[in-house]
Amino acid sequence: MLLEKFILQKYTLPPCPAEFLDITIDENKVQDESGKVLDIVFPFAKSPVISSDLKDSKVLVEGEGLKKVIEISLDAKDLPSFYPGDTIGVLTENLSEDVDFFLDHLGLSNSADNECSLSIKKNTTKKAAKIPFSQITTPRQILRDYLNFRSIPKKLFLRSLVEYTENPSERHFLGTLSSKEGAKLYSELTGEKKKTFVEILKSCPSCKPSLSLLIEHLPKLLPRPYSLANSHLKSPDIKVIFSVLEENPGLTTSLMEKSPETLRIYLREPNHFRYSDEDFEKNQIMISVGCGVAPFIGFLEHKEELLKLKENKGKSWLFNGVRCKESSIYRERFIEFKASGVLDKFFESYSRDEECKYKYVQDQIVGNEESFVKLLLKEETVLFVCADGAGISKGVEECISKCLERVLAIDDVQSKELVLKFKKERKYREDLWV
Repeated sequence: MLLEKFILQKYTLPPCPAEFLDITIDENKVQDESGKVLDIVFPFAKSPVISSDLKDSKVLVEGEGLKKVIEISLDAKDLPSFYPGDTIGVLTENLSEDVDFFLDHLGLSNSADNECSLSIKKNTTKKAAKIPFSQITTPRQILRDYLNFRSIPKKLFLRSLVEYTENPSERHFLGTLSSKEGAKLYSELTGEKKKTFVEILKSCPSCKPSLSLLIEHLPKLLPRPYSLANSHLKSPDIKVIFSVLEENPGLTTSLMEKSPETLRIYLREPNHFRYSDEDFEKNQIMISVGCGVAPFIGFLEHKEELLKLKENKGKSWLFNGVRCKESSIYRERFIEFKASGVLDKFFESYSRDEECKYKYVQDQIVGNEESFVKLLLKEETVLFVCADGAGISKGVEECISKCLERVLAIDDVQSKELVLKFKKERKYREDLWV
């Protein structure tokens, strides 16, 4: 990256934010922190973090032009009871090469595994300063498990980095990005070019911030949530299905793709996107795109097992959209569910199949809008949508609103209000990812 392109000759350097953390490293104590988890609160945690053994890993989809999809099974004996659609949080860690880079760059290689602790700086002007975790840890664990290096740095952080930079050009670069006058250049670098903190730091070799400054400004490395794709009535283990991006795969995805012996996981508090015994007599309309079909495998497994014990089942419809038949995970299983009466209707759409009449799930919904709306309006029907929250889910919602508008002969405002009412009543439930 050419720093000159992102340097203004004249700019106003904003005030430097107050630092508030001190880190103390005990050069005489080495700590074995393998397997330990920092005492921080994880999002929506219902259970403690456990080390779960990997029971099985298999590739469901792979090939030229296809997105790789993997299913893993994990030991769930130390987790509370779960239902299909519940989620686990999978703890991840930074790449070893990134951790080693920071240890070297910050001059911490020789004390990487020594005990360290955090404290509030004396006389800091930072209001409501807090220590993010209190246990004794090590620089390596902080860099590996806690800090998100691949986040977009905020302007105040870049301003702080100026004070740790010796090279004049690099100082001007960081100062420009943190200034009001450099707002357009900051947006170009972090928005259009999506340059992360680690990339920006590597372009400024003379910038050597303290570990405490990184803790103050970098966001936490958060666990990745995954919906469970099986029923506990079918298997005591838990199953997770995920896809692998060809370019820039996520840290958690890369970790799970390597089939590690164990993963650190926890069960998240349940939301309303789940299928339990109480849902057996209700109707389900399930709408999914790609790997979003994963929780619905568990829904139908659970229903299949309950059918051995109960009668008066509700109807189950599945609208599934993928690129082509080869990328449709568990397609044969869904056909079996339909043949056995577990699944009443199975609507498929293939965006890259020229012979397919319906390219997207929205096309299938519109093609069956009369019966779709009729089933949706039944009091005992619940609609589940599992898709990309950035765009696809909005398209599905708009499609449903238009179907209601046409079938019920109401206007656009009324149909949107009806959809909103469904959401408030939890008749319309979403499991979205970004």
